Amino acid sequence: MATAVKEEIFELNRNVAGITERDLAAKTADGSLVPVWEYPVPVGEALVFDSKDVFSAYLEDEGVPAECVGSGVVAAVKVDIVIMDSSKQNVRSILNMLQYGDVTDFTDEDKLAHLDIAPGEQVIAREQERVCIRVNCPGAVATLDASASYFRLTCKRVRHTLFA
Repeated sequence: MATAVKEEIFELNRNVAGITERDLAAKTADGSLVPVWEYPVPVGEALVFDSKDVFSAYLEDEGVPAECVGSGVVAAVKVDIVIMDSSKQNVRSILNMLQYGDVTDFTDEDKLAHLDIAPGEQVIAREQERVCIRVNCPGAVATLDASASYFRLTCKRVRHTLFA
């Protein structure tokens, strides 16, 4: 029996089955970004990203329950989104590194952070590749409580189904 291909609007967030989250316990010595959320694309699926897709996030400090903006470091907190191959050796960026303050809006269409993909083009995360939301919390706010933080990343999901 041939399988049908189903394409649907999808929102990747911290509640999606299979996503892993990591708290940041300390800043990295080299200032690099560290995956806080990592989603391995399931077998039989692919995620399709384009320039219309958006990303928003709320990051909470682990030490004091508050948004990662203490001591005026919100400008220093950086985020990006990459797709890694299954070996975690090759990386493709879909949202270039930017300040956390640029991705905090979840509702205002004029302020939403759009992915860094040229209009008319698509980036596909294939099965077993990993979509990683990475963060660096330098300075006074070096910790991050992933379970109290959240994000929203829109895309399309393509699945092979047994039934049409």
